[in-house]
Amino acid sequence: MPAPLMTLRPLGDERIAWVLEQEGRIQKGESAWADLPRPPEATRIRLLFPGDGVTHAAVRLAARSAKLIAQALPYALEEQLAEDVEQLSIAHGPRDGTGLVQARVVRRDVLERLLERLRGQGLEPQAAYSELDALPPPEHGWVTLDWAGLRLARGAGGEALALEPELLAPLLGDAPVQTLPVQDHPLIWLHQHLNEARAIDLLGHDQREDVLERLRPWRVPAGIAALALLLHGGLMGLETHRLNQERAAMQAEIERIAREAAPEVRRWVNPVVQLRQLATGGTAAPAESGMLDLLAKLAPALAARPEIKLGNLRFQGGTLEAQLSAAEGGSLEALLETLRKPQGVSAELAEQRVEDGQATARLRLKGKRTS
Repeated sequence: MPAPLMTLRPLGDERIAWVLEQEGRIQKGESAWADLPRPPEATRIRLLFPGDGVTHAAVRLAARSAKLIAQALPYALEEQLAEDVEQLSIAHGPRDGTGLVQARVVRRDVLERLLERLRGQGLEPQAAYSELDALPPPEHGWVTLDWAGLRLARGAGGEALALEPELLAPLLGDAPVQTLPVQDHPLIWLHQHLNEARAIDLLGHDQREDVLERLRPWRVPAGIAALALLLHGGLMGLETHRLNQERAAMQAEIERIAREAAPEVRRWVNPVVQLRQLATGGTAAPAESGMLDLLAKLAPALAARPEIKLGNLRFQGGTLEAQLSAAEGGSLEALLETLRKPQGVSAELAEQRVEDGQATARLRLKGKRTS
């Protein structure tokens, strides 16, 4: 018999909706926060985050390990987000075969406030999901569901949003729309159709305990599979170690250049952040500001592409030159496109060549001088 399951969904600051499933029976209700029912012991509790407060995003990354993805994701998503990434909580799923990483973004203070209110009622959610993840992605067009005064919508291209019906209609245009059939209550439908294996937990928790519990009857096959994964993980670990060494070398080179450019700074804790502050604060000399600004743009772009090796750096005449190498020339071209996006910056690759399966080029990055 599965453990009881409770799904909670806030309805503004005053009320909250809930669904409790136990022993094959489902109960639902809405109440004030202080009047939330107490679920039985061993109940698994999960929070559904309102669709109009979560952003579904996707970006392609070269990073493969979860640690490197988490480091590169804020920089990669920065252009897609209207708020400062430091104020946001970003959870991500696994990287697929094409390098695409799905992410869910919410305001950190809103999520923490919801969790604190639930803890104040003696409830500790084990997971939190976007309610839009309960909608199945369609093959074509959109699927929609009306709930709590909003129309939840999910598109074939991975888009997901929640708006008032009159605001959403113009965005969908003439695309085919399927309205999901709801026989009972929308929250019960979301509760029953949320596939946690495919959804992204906003709390960043994994499901290892649940997986181990499901594998318990299959100990021997699971052991064999675990051994194979362990061998594969060893190879992945070696690759991650190599990438970390290259990243450390790049960071050391950035710090060396930073010390030469700004000797008045006595302590370097985070060179990229400090260089950005110097570049935008107007405290450095004109030529140094140009160099610092270019370094501040180059560093996060390289951090998002750990497969690219950084060689010698040189700044002269307002131009920052960097020797780059990678296993594929496409990585260098992708880096170039990323660097060309900021206004007032020109980037080009010179002396490109491929030898023994290794692509090399000299990057020239030039920005406007500040006065």
